[in-house]
Amino acid sequence: MSDNTKSGMMIEDGFHPEFNDVDANIIIESNDGQKFRIHDYFLKTQSPVFRNMLALSTGSKDTVVSLPDSGEEIAALLKVISRKAGDVEAFSSNLQESFRLLKLARKYDVDPSWIGLLVCRFIKEDPLECFALACENIPAEAWLARKAITFFPSSSIHPLIMHGKPLEDYPGFKEVKHELIIRPNYAESTNPAYWTTEYTQRLGLFNYACYVRAWSWIYIERYESKRSPQEALNELASAFYSYIQK
Repeated sequence: MSDNTKSGMMIEDGFHPEFNDVDANIIIESNDGQKFRIHDYFLKTQSPVFRNMLALSTGSKDTVVSLPDSGEEIAALLKVISRKAGDVEAFSSNLQESFRLLKLARKYDVDPSWIGLLVCRFIKEDPLECFALACENIPAEAWLARKAITFFPSSSIHPLIMHGKPLEDYPGFKEVKHELIIRPNYAESTNPAYWTTEYTQRLGLFNYACYVRAWSWIYIERYESKRSPQEALNELASAFYSYIQK
């Protein structure tokens, strides 16, 4: 252990360099041994879970709170809690990391608004992947799945980007298989007939069945109505959301 200090920050083995304030009164330890010094004020005001966890704390600088999360995950969450995260656009993250951070915020009952904006940063880049990740966390992230659908590329805007085999085993697919295949010009990348097996399996049977029902209703049962691609996507999102709530 080093006794060097600089601008109130302690240089100490095992401690995160951004969370090692000499005046902090709580030590958080991750499941991989990373330690964080932070003022309990931030934890108590930003998280009811931490507030209850620290209710009996004496405020001693030796108080250690062990959490079952990785050091990387805790560091990201503490940046949000302590308002060190900065601008959403400048925050270093990717879609998968952002979703893990969102799940962690839900776990500790931290306001997910800022993290939600972070996740939304990636929707335009990869709406299909964002949809899959959101479906893994239904119903908590149903709002995000619904939002991701509205960014699915329509064939009238972009060329086909998804290829795959029809998935006979999924509920609702057999009934609409013929129409799904013979109407490829209707938003091909949104068409579940063109999704890969791996991708649809990630959604889960229930979510995929809901999506197939919503897609068939919008693009088959109502295909004669004249709608812009964005209007159709909005209707698809609303239909999907209504089905998963049933």
